[in-house]
Amino acid sequence: MSLREKTISGAKWSAIATVIIIGLGLVQMTVLARIIDNHQFGLLTVSLVIIALAYTLSDFGIANSIIQRIAISHLELTTLYWLNVGLGLVVCVAVFLLSDLIGDVLNNPDLAPLIKTLSLAFVVIPHGQQFRALMQKELEFNKIGMIETSAVL
Repeated sequence: MSLREKTISGAKWSAIATVIIIGLGLVQMTVLARIIDNHQFGLLTVSLVIIALAYTLSDFGIANSIIQRIAISHLELTTLYWLNVGLGLVVCVAVFLLSDLIGDVLNNPDLAPLIKTLSLAFVVIPHGQQFRALMQKELEFNKIGMIETSAVL
């Protein structure tokens, strides 16, 4: 398959996956809004925004360095993997420790336990980031789309 065909196929799969993920997210939020009360839903929403912000700040460009390199050795991949895992642990601990302060600043102490629980995601997320970057590098967006869509389910 040529680079052009891979690019077109990748764009198609990315668009399909994005539409499905957004649709499923909308369904999830609608169901949650009906199951839990407004206060709990608000806590969840604020907590998810804080975690999304922390996730954005925790992306130190390691995946981009993998994608941009033409050739990358096994040692470099291993080093970047463990660096990513270590940074994930640091972000997890930082968000965990800051959760009480965030609850105080937002004048809602009920946020702290939820943020602490969600901060544990930063221990898990780094384990898949490198594999995603390698799939992006090889333009395997169909696999990425299927993985991300199934993760939302």
